[in-house]
Amino acid sequence: MRLITRLNSSLPLSGETIGYHWHQSSVKRPQGYPFYHWLQTETGMGKVLIGQDHFVLKPQEGLLISPFVAHSYYPDGNWQTAFLTFSGALASEIVNYLFPQKYSYLKLDHQVAHYLQHHYADFQKDDDTTTALQSAVIYHFLVLLHQRNLNKMTTFPQKAIVQLLVEYLRSHYTQKITNNTIQEVTKFSIAYTNKIFKNYYQMTPLQYLTDFRLRKAKELMISSPQLQIQEIAESVGFEDVSHFIKLFREHNQITPYQFKKSHNCID
Repeated sequence: MRLITRLNSSLPLSGETIGYHWHQSSVKRPQGYPFYHWLQTETGMGKVLIGQDHFVLKPQEGLLISPFVAHSYYPDGNWQTAFLTFSGALASEIVNYLFPQKYSYLKLDHQVAHYLQHHYADFQKDDDTTTALQSAVIYHFLVLLHQRNLNKMTTFPQKAIVQLLVEYLRSHYTQKITNNTIQEVTKFSIAYTNKIFKNYYQMTPLQYLTDFRLRKAKELMISSPQLQIQEIAESVGFEDVSHFIKLFREHNQITPYQFKKSHNCID
């Protein structure tokens, strides 16, 4: 079963399609998909390729893929899936907070695995009241995904180390931070710290730091439009403005100046 819903860009989250018990065929998207895409296996299995990473998606496993991330997938036998694609005014902020990586591989318990099927009827109308409810349903689903995997992906000692490091990075992102700094904070080797951090965020601490700095830069561009690009770069911890511009463009597909212009932040 599949529904194509009415996107409401004024809502924090808004569904584009939702489906379950879907007999999945092969899909190839070299340019990615323009919306956030959740795909999970109900029965059978499918093979997924994202960049250089290969996944075999088994029952009660799913992938959340960010917009415009190239990927492809195809059935390995009879593959039945459930899926949700969505966007919204706050979609990037919400997803980046819960899942800061470009894609997330997640294991599901029984409740989460059947969530889309149970809430399918909520997407069958498109009046204003119903679409507002749909926004809440999508948010609740994302939070459930985050909570379940927060509990499963790390043991308590590892989780404590990751939380300590995230708090440090968020509090000191304006300062110079290196692998040696991280080692001093966690008291563990860089190799071990990177390993447990990637289990949680699927990126290294320094990659997380870069992503966090770029998000803070966007906040500054909107809240303080009088600041020049170089001032913004320095304010969020980048010593080289050209490096900041390069990274910003790689992460956002536009330059800082274009971002400011698109948000009417050019004085």
